[in-house]
Amino acid sequence: MSKNLFKNKSLDTLPLDFRVENHPLDREQRRAIYDPARFNLVVADAGSGKTTTILGKILYLLQSGFASPPEILVLSFTHDSATELRERFFREYYQTFAKQILLEKSSPPNITIETFHSLALKLLRSLWPDFSVVTDKTDPADDSSSDSDDKTTLMSIIREFLDLHELESETVAQIASKFSSEEYRKLFLTVSEQYQGELSGLLEKHQTTFSGLIKLAIRYLRSGQIKTRFRYIIVDEYQDLSALRQEFLHLLLESSQANLFAVGDDWQAIYGFSGSRVDFTLNFRRFWGDFSLHRISKTYRFGPTLAGLSSSFIMQDHTQIRKQIQSQKEDALEPVVEISGDSERLDLEVLTHYFESLPRDSSILFLGRFQIDRLRLLHCTQFKLTSDSIEFQTRPDLKIRFLTVHQSKGLEADHVIILNNREAKLGFPAHVKDPPLKAELIRIAGELKLDQISENEERRLFYVALTRAKKQVILLTVDGKESSFIKELRRKFRPDFTTYYLSHFEKYLKLE
Repeated sequence: MSKNLFKNKSLDTLPLDFRVENHPLDREQRRAIYDPARFNLVVADAGSGKTTTILGKILYLLQSGFASPPEILVLSFTHDSATELRERFFREYYQTFAKQILLEKSSPPNITIETFHSLALKLLRSLWPDFSVVTDKTDPADDSSSDSDDKTTLMSIIREFLDLHELESETVAQIASKFSSEEYRKLFLTVSEQYQGELSGLLEKHQTTFSGLIKLAIRYLRSGQIKTRFRYIIVDEYQDLSALRQEFLHLLLESSQANLFAVGDDWQAIYGFSGSRVDFTLNFRRFWGDFSLHRISKTYRFGPTLAGLSSSFIMQDHTQIRKQIQSQKEDALEPVVEISGDSERLDLEVLTHYFESLPRDSSILFLGRFQIDRLRLLHCTQFKLTSDSIEFQTRPDLKIRFLTVHQSKGLEADHVIILNNREAKLGFPAHVKDPPLKAELIRIAGELKLDQISENEERRLFYVALTRAKKQVILLTVDGKESSFIKELRRKFRPDFTTYYLSHFEKYLKLE
């Protein structure tokens, strides 16, 4: 693309009505986008227009002449989110630069919008054009030394740990020395040696596993064999960075002395089980030095009652960044409701009467802490479960889905129904204990500062569930078996929601 499109402009030549996807940016978004600091952390609340802010930053860099498309890198966490960002950017780009593109007959902008793993693969292919990823088919059960299901499980736990870390041989020895069990120590060393041997064998053939991509990119960035020329690196969902991704990002910035624009929300850090570390957000200065902090607090998703309840609930954890969601919508009727009956089956049967009264084409999201919670919907005879949706026989127009809370991240619906709010091992919050070996690995990684133990993740997960709703959240509970979160809501936030016991539920039932 011609560089004439991106010649330098002064800031005051940018239009005062700078818009993104035909929406004006609010004051907080504009401040974040215009900030010239090398390191920017943008903490964006649920429903506050995070993606709009990212697109605004990209377009601002291009319009102001601070960067051309090849000098911008945008990193996201999933293939779907990267694809959505890419599509939305190109749509906005062609509208913004339509006249210049037609005059200069320019080709599409070669901006880099990737996941961490797909970027790693691109960088490795700059060294070996034939580099490829193979499916990790290694099964501990195939190892002749694995003589029991228990040992197979232990080996799988160790391999999962190794997938999440790039470990020098000295660090492997340090970890092994800290095990309380000689059996664990020997097994860890054996599996580590086998694991490294497999990766070395694949590399000789210009291959690696999916989990090996970032590790190899780190290795060759450190050695200087891979170099990058990005001037601006924009990271979406920064709160979900793992130690491996953080090191990858650090080396990318170091390679090209780029600027960092990190966007995320520590309140929505829910992937600690896969290595994500919220402390990279909470302690941003420790990792990057001086930086500018921006809060984008206006939500366009839900009303003030849910905004107040959800933010007060999450801030019961005093380690989270303090902020207050400011709603830009009016409350729907009864935005937060609890239905409490003798069983969840009865709760669901009552709920179907309420569904009858909903506006046509309303969207409904059933959320469970675990995938198995989907089976709870079988208790209601009026629901027909398909592979990707739920049919309600008397109202086929309703768009109904079940997702786990983790799967719902980034999504929204008119009405959100949170299932299984009971105090149980597989309830919400969950009380599942890690196996002894995994617990030891977590402890050792914390002691060696390879990882940080993720605390209060169940609270953040419940916050994510609450904030998927545009109009209303309904909490299904069983009388006498309520979870600690439900009891806390009743005790501390009673003015913000109503509990309906089934005997008092006539106002939702439209019976003859």
